[in-house]
Amino acid sequence: MSGSFCQRRSFFFIVFALVAGIRFGILWLGRDSLSMDPDAYHALAATWHDTGTFGRINSEGIAVPTAYRPPLYPWLLSWFASSPNPDASKWWIMGLHGILGLATCAITFAIGKRLELSSLVCWFATFWVACDPILLRQSTLVMTETLATLLGAVLWWCWLREEHNRQDRWSWKSLLLGIGMGLAVLCRPTALAWMVLWWLFALLERRWKWVAVCSLGLAIVIAPWAARNAIQFGKPIATTTHGGYTLYLANNPILYNHWQTSVSREWDENTFHSQWRNERSRSPNQDEVSVDRFAQSLAWSTMLNNPGIFLQGCTIRAGWLWALWPSPRQASRATQIAIALWYAVLFLSAIAGFTHLIRSGIPLRDWLPGLLLVASLTLVHSVYWSNMRMRSPAMPIIALLAGVGLVGCFPPKKDTESPARAD
Repeated sequence: MSGSFCQRRSFFFIVFALVAGIRFGILWLGRDSLSMDPDAYHALAATWHDTGTFGRINSEGIAVPTAYRPPLYPWLLSWFASSPNPDASKWWIMGLHGILGLATCAITFAIGKRLELSSLVCWFATFWVACDPILLRQSTLVMTETLATLLGAVLWWCWLREEHNRQDRWSWKSLLLGIGMGLAVLCRPTALAWMVLWWLFALLERRWKWVAVCSLGLAIVIAPWAARNAIQFGKPIATTTHGGYTLYLANNPILYNHWQTSVSREWDENTFHSQWRNERSRSPNQDEVSVDRFAQSLAWSTMLNNPGIFLQGCTIRAGWLWALWPSPRQASRATQIAIALWYAVLFLSAIAGFTHLIRSGIPLRDWLPGLLLVASLTLVHSVYWSNMRMRSPAMPIIALLAGVGLVGCFPPKKDTESPARAD
């Protein structure tokens, strides 16, 4: 027994070291990308660190509060981002993203074990997550995907732990789960759609208390952010002032005209951005909330005036979200082919795994949070702006399904004669 245990432990450390080597190796190779700040998260973090204000520095050197981006990721960066130049914090960000990525791999393995999958399936899924092209690429950028993916996996794992301890389903563990949900929303607001779907299914099971306690936990985290925004902007914004623009980016006349002839991701973005700069100057007010509301009104006007193209666009945007390869602007032809092959194998294996679960009669309830995450991302990004990186939080569930489908080591059926819920 002792020898077997030591062998398993040695194998675990070897595999963990390999996963760590992959993650940190890619971070090292892509370290120059960490010197860039495409969505200004590092700039927000530096301002927060230096002034105590979550905002931007204006032309007069004054920190102006903003709610344009969600606050959790900049808050993490603010602990060491003492300079507006992300290059000064590059090594800290590399370490943070490396740890977050490793934690995501570990949680994926732990979820597999909670689902009663074989060790081979769990390790297979862990390597899929460790080597996923999108997750690797996003880990080399100062953006939220690495943190959001970990939070999604942690919430699923925590829910599984809670469900398997039936006596405490809606006690303090449910409150902690709700707090985790709030953190996920403050990282990426699309997580709110995931929570709504999750709660709807719980309500169908008449788990009123569980939903109430989770909602309380979420409110504990979201309320301070909404209160801060009410003070700063006169409106209790629970998410961001970025939603209107994101909706308009996905539903504007220039893109709609493009869709009448092509579904390609190569559309005239520069013309749109130029048009938007002119349009936003016509907004009745130039504060964040008013501009966001104005962008939303333009998006709704485009959708209502072109309902057929809007419905067509929903399918196209969903296709962009789950595309097999990146656009030519982002990768060479050889890289596109390699990534396409990777995701073709992954998705086909995931479909095979899901089909197996259905045919085997294995209860899908333990898989529900992951499946709802896939559904919520697809629903949101079929209406709002969509691209491949936005599916990042769903990669652990896809990898686990792929492990079931490709490795073929399936979980045993669970006892359907489970005790009745106390909720």
